[in-house]
Amino acid sequence: MGRLAGNGPYTGPLLGGNAAGTALCVSAGPFVQSDIMRDAVNRWGQMQSDEDRAGTSSESPAEEQEVARDRTYKIIGAAMHVHTDLGFGFAEPVYQHALAVEFAHQSIPFDREHELSISYRGVRLPVSYRADFLCFGSVIVELKAAASLADRDRSQVMNYLKATGLARGLLLNFGSERLEYRRVLWASNLPPSVSSVEEEKEG
Repeated sequence: MGRLAGNGPYTGPLLGGNAAGTALCVSAGPFVQSDIMRDAVNRWGQMQSDEDRAGTSSESPAEEQEVARDRTYKIIGAAMHVHTDLGFGFAEPVYQHALAVEFAHQSIPFDREHELSISYRGVRLPVSYRADFLCFGSVIVELKAAASLADRDRSQVMNYLKATGLARGLLLNFGSERLEYRRVLWASNLPPSVSSVEEEKEG
């Protein structure tokens, strides 16, 4: 449910949000809310550290691919837990809040409502979008609650990848009887062994 964001700076992880971008906490009691928010801040710091180390990684392209796949499977597994417990039929924000709780439970680092800047001819435009989640500092996750995923949903994630320079995106649809997910890769950021955009759709 990524959306157009305002011009203000984004300063850290938000655990929840409404259509106006107001930060919300998951309704799980005041002590749980505090713990979740504290964990989110800690994960944000860890995610930033992971990004700082990424430039000095000694892993081979094959090893990096394996790590990326493992992270994607962890995200999908968390989504399956949410879909199994809640089923389908809720509005999209319900699944967003629940998935944030599940990410925290499984110690998956995430940044919610991640701001994506857009540039044209090297000039940053005064508008931006917000992706539902950025996990592990490298995987954009976009949620839907529709009867099925559409081509425009894939295009949305592809645009997010281009805007951030990231290589991997994941579409999750909670609106069908079975969780539907689609992995989207942006070719220009892939290892030389992959020469074009690879899209995997499963459910």
